[in-house]
Amino acid sequence: MLSLYAIKYPDTLLIESLTDKARSDVRRLSAYLHFTHHTYSIWDEDTRKGLSKLGIQIPSLEHADPFVYGAYISSIELLKDVAPFTCFLEHDVPRQRLFQSALAAYGREG
Repeated sequence: MLSLYAIKYPDTLLIESLTDKARSDVRRLSAYLHFTHHTYSIWDEDTRKGLSKLGIQIPSLEHADPFVYGAYISSIELLKDVAPFTCFLEHDVPRQRLFQSALAAYGREG
């Protein structure tokens, strides 16, 4: 997993070079990436559903796919950049993480 330090945001293509075992759990792999580079979003099914409700279709997946995960983080980053700055109060949590949490809550709504 030391190779995760070689991956630079927003690049996700090096995920393809990891072993099948390392790529077998996208949520865990994305959490490791988030730990090493805080700008990477943690894969979350509720966030994916929230993006889908906004019209951004990201396929569900079990194994880490560099293209799907790249689309996922790019979509969150894009929405964060176009959202009004005033929609989040000043907080010590990164704005991207707050935005992802809001998308996850929206995805959980009936």
